[in-house]
Amino acid sequence: MTTILLFIGGKLFFQGALSEFKQKAPSMMALVAMGLAVSYGYSCFAIIHSYLSGQSQNELLFEFASLILIMVLGYWLEMRVVTQAGNAQESLAPLGIIISPA
Repeated sequence: MTTILLFIGGKLFFQGALSEFKQKAPSMMALVAMGLAVSYGYSCFAIIHSYLSGQSQNELLFEFASLILIMVLGYWLEMRVVTQAGNAQESLAPLGIIISPA
């Protein structure tokens, strides 16, 4: 289930990180993508290690899945707010109201 969430929900962050690295200006997307990749990699290692050694390890798969969902939800909300703010500013433009950035 976590792998499916990684490929569906994390796709946005991995594509954004790739474009940020191509522009040589890593930002939030690169940081989130690296966090997702490291968390997933450690979870896979922990599961394999626990089966091979019989010792229990900290498996972060459920935390990882919730992280992906929260990050995608937060990004969606951010983009929605930015779009609505842009639409509000465009609707005020014909009225001659100038809004200066703070």
